[in-house]
Amino acid sequence: MGLLNTLGLPALRQEPSVPPSEPEVASGAPRAAGDGPKAPAAKKAPKARTAKELREMARWPGEAHRAWKGLGPADRKTVLEAMGKAYGTAFAQSFEKATTGSKRLVAHGYVTSLPHQTPTWFANNGYKLADRATYQQWWVHPDGHEIYLVLESTPKELKDALEAVQRALGKAEVDYSAVTLLGLSLDKFFPVPSYPSDPVAVFEDYVAKLDLLNRFVDDAMAKAAKARAGLLKKGIAVSDFDAQVAQLHEIRWRVKNMLSDEQLDERDPYHGDTDDE
Repeated sequence: MGLLNTLGLPALRQEPSVPPSEPEVASGAPRAAGDGPKAPAAKKAPKARTAKELREMARWPGEAHRAWKGLGPADRKTVLEAMGKAYGTAFAQSFEKATTGSKRLVAHGYVTSLPHQTPTWFANNGYKLADRATYQQWWVHPDGHEIYLVLESTPKELKDALEAVQRALGKAEVDYSAVTLLGLSLDKFFPVPSYPSDPVAVFEDYVAKLDLLNRFVDDAMAKAAKARAGLLKKGIAVSDFDAQVAQLHEIRWRVKNMLSDEQLDERDPYHGDTDDE
């Protein structure tokens, strides 16, 4: 090598004794933890889901789509079955098809309802009503798309139904107060305002008015049930309507109780005399 330097020639390149792909390791030295081929990573087990979480996924397909890859076979089956019960088998089948790679829409929310967005339009386009309130509706699609509607005002159908039940409730309350006062006058121990001079005639009038009120309230309740079914069919929330009907139902229960044999016997002016004989 000294001769090469004297002649001005470059020194010969010394080849490494170990190939570059196999770095030299001192004899007897342990191999580093990161050296050598790595073992394949263990497959992560699906996250356990509660029954409540699975029900929510069935109700909101968008959530189910986002969680689908992380669900096990049993949880997927549970979601599909619950979705089928809530929205129908065809809806659940469309959802399952959308999980296999079909293009899914991005969820959107609309703050006002558009003229064409009627229950018929939603049904014809594959949507189902997931939730509702008096002024809000939440519609879902098998592909995960969601539409949130804020209704501008109380629907006309709900207004009409509320007005009808409120009129019936107002009349029932007035008639109930009058017949109750009439019944109290027949109380033998604490008449209000005083025991009638002709209790038989008053009792007959009391029973007749009770019967009329009973038939009126029964008819009003039947009409309310029909109106409620119509509201639900159109996707209109009935919470406000139900609150009014509940008051009418309370009067109905009281009237029927007053018409019971036990209650009538307490007012019947002849009942006490018959027992004494």
